[in-house]
Amino acid sequence: MLEKVRIISNRLQEICEIDTKYSRVFIRFSKKTIVKDWKNDLSNYLIELSDEMKTLNHTDQIEALNTKLSIVQALRKLDWFLEGEKFTDIYRTYQNIIFEKISGVSQQIIDAIKEFDYQRVADKMMALQSSNEVGKHYYAEVKQSLNASLNLLIDGTKAQAITLGNNIEIEEIKLIGENLKRIERARQFIEKHLDAPDEIDNCIEDVKEKIEKRIKRFLVGVKTLIDNHNFFEADKKIDSITLVCTLLGKYYGKEIS
Repeated sequence: MLEKVRIISNRLQEICEIDTKYSRVFIRFSKKTIVKDWKNDLSNYLIELSDEMKTLNHTDQIEALNTKLSIVQALRKLDWFLEGEKFTDIYRTYQNIIFEKISGVSQQIIDAIKEFDYQRVADKMMALQSSNEVGKHYYAEVKQSLNASLNLLIDGTKAQAITLGNNIEIEEIKLIGENLKRIERARQFIEKHLDAPDEIDNCIEDVKEKIEKRIKRFLVGVKTLIDNHNFFEADKKIDSITLVCTLLGKYYGKEIS
């Protein structure tokens, strides 16, 4: 694109020079309105680009808007030839708009990370990743925040599994189950943005193993209660274990289900 614009600019300069310095040569051109026609064509294209970018701005199509901005940036080399509005005017306007939009997208990603909305995180990060240099800078920043947040979630979930008490705490099990689902959604939507994606599977397997070991202890306790004919307490513990199975779903080990 830049090379094509450079060639056009050079040819237009040659034509303008012939028109002003060598008028006798210019009048022999088959199309004497060539300068005027080119000015009209470029002005019309400028208006067309401006309208397209206005639409893209209103519909929040940042990637497409940034592509148009790259075209406008290249066409700035022809500003010397235009009268009235220049390509530079459009470039400055939408450069600021894109910067503000990218900054806004960055904040939306941070908010989505806090809410564990990894599908929205993935959509917005893709927009930053395919944007201009400013967008790529913001992408690097939010990627760092994303990895830090997920690491905290993984470490916290492992710690919850380790600190499970001798009694089945339903609220703790429920929270572990919710966190495992969040971690798995992270794998589904944002795996390519992670520094260590394998940690997700490692975490899930580690937590499942710890819960299985803990429940095996509960089952030993149930057997002891039955052996001691304490069927009421045994039934209560069995009901608790059944509820754990329901809460954890597929994260509950098959070996003891």
